[in-house]
Amino acid sequence: MTQRIMVIEDDHNLNELFVRFLEKADFQVQSAENGRDALDIIEDTIPDLLVLDMNLPEVSGSEIVEYVRANAHLEHIKILVVSSTDTAPDEDIDHLVDMRLTKPVHKQQLIDCVGSLVGA
Repeated sequence: MTQRIMVIEDDHNLNELFVRFLEKADFQVQSAENGRDALDIIEDTIPDLLVLDMNLPEVSGSEIVEYVRANAHLEHIKILVVSSTDTAPDEDIDHLVDMRLTKPVHKQQLIDCVGSLVGA
């Protein structure tokens, strides 16, 4: 069974790059460039894993983490936070995420982390 991954990244070029990397690694990938669209897609598709930027327009990455963990039908979703070096870990939600990477992220690093989290 193909694992469903959702990339949530507001930098359009980086979003497309992450999607391309993961699709070439045989993951089924959807993406959103803002938090509001992300929440709608999460509810509609219930992905296996989120690749999540924390600094998003409309709804923040922290709010997405809290929403996913607060809803029983979503709480199983793995969350991989990918954020810039100038974004300090959020102590309020850090214990709610499964893994954290710091940008820049290399192709194989992203694929390996996603694969380990979804058991691929």
